[in-house]
Amino acid sequence: MEKKIIYIHPFEFPSTKANTVQVMQMCSGFSKAGNTIILKGLKRLNVSIKEIRIFYGIGKKIDLSFFPPIKLFDRNVSKYIIVFFTIIKYFFIKKKYIIYSRDIKIAYLFTFFGFKNILEIHVEPNKKKEIKTLKKIYKNKNFLKLILISKTLENFYKKIISKKKILVAPDGVNYDKKVKTKKLFDTNEPKISYVGSFHKGKGIELIIKIANILKNLNFDIYGGNEKEIMLKKKISSKNIFFHGHIPHNKVKSVLVKTDIALMPYQKKVSSVGQKDIAKWMSPLKMFEYMSYKTVIISSGHVVLKEILNSKNSFIVNSFHEDYWVRKIKYILKNKIAAKKKANRAFKDSIKYTWPNRARIILK
Repeated sequence: MEKKIIYIHPFEFPSTKANTVQVMQMCSGFSKAGNTIILKGLKRLNVSIKEIRIFYGIGKKIDLSFFPPIKLFDRNVSKYIIVFFTIIKYFFIKKKYIIYSRDIKIAYLFTFFGFKNILEIHVEPNKKKEIKTLKKIYKNKNFLKLILISKTLENFYKKIISKKKILVAPDGVNYDKKVKTKKLFDTNEPKISYVGSFHKGKGIELIIKIANILKNLNFDIYGGNEKEIMLKKKISSKNIFFHGHIPHNKVKSVLVKTDIALMPYQKKVSSVGQKDIAKWMSPLKMFEYMSYKTVIISSGHVVLKEILNSKNSFIVNSFHEDYWVRKIKYILKNKIAAKKKANRAFKDSIKYTWPNRARIILK
């Protein structure tokens, strides 16, 4: 049965931040699953809606209802302006809609005004006030579900609230049948890639150390801004190529050519707000690596092992570069075994599509 969803995400679009990519892909998933979806956020000046659609690779079925950036206020004030106008516009027809957000305060306000809503959270609460607010929301009949991205995060929230309305739904991916025919290691020079941010703990420094040892191999890094790239170039070898950030709709063109994809997460991993997400993360890149049939080498965080295992990836339970170097050498000497894991990762990724995630959430 078709549902009408209003997704409130008061961030500026388009953006290189992963949270905006995740939100756009989730909106696309809701749409492809047969629902009506309206996304409300902030739009950068001098950028058209058409350009935003191209940037994220999404279709016209998603209604993008963006507010211009409000320079007089910070994002927290901007989000209340979006909430205010949404409540006014939909208050008398609120029974027809479900409000979806990733913000506890936004969920509380819509619950208070009688809107049915679903809240998605990727980290633990920032403050004790947020825990109190979440408990209030949870008791309200209009609050439908709390969506969490990992079982380890669920274990945290079960200590605070009842499991009754909790649903674990790892991040998703776009499925491409054409990837089935991808051939790994079909050139003399294996393509080793990293796609992602340069935030602390993402492992860029580790990749540089690995490349400094394996000077006969090339490493392609996609991500980072100009300042971050300049700093890394000063300490890197000539066999590391920094390509800068690429829009999400260009990631496919990189990963279909990638043989080995790196996930070198460190002990602590910073998000946009500098919060350590190492215990809870469900990285978009992990699912994309899987869906584009790459040979994955990943750090051994417990939360990553909810998805990755010895059958679909190579897991390194050490943050020292020597262990990663050995793993890469092993893969290049055992390409048949590596291909089997990449094929298994591709098959495993099929159940994590965005439309499937949307259906599970709205069930």
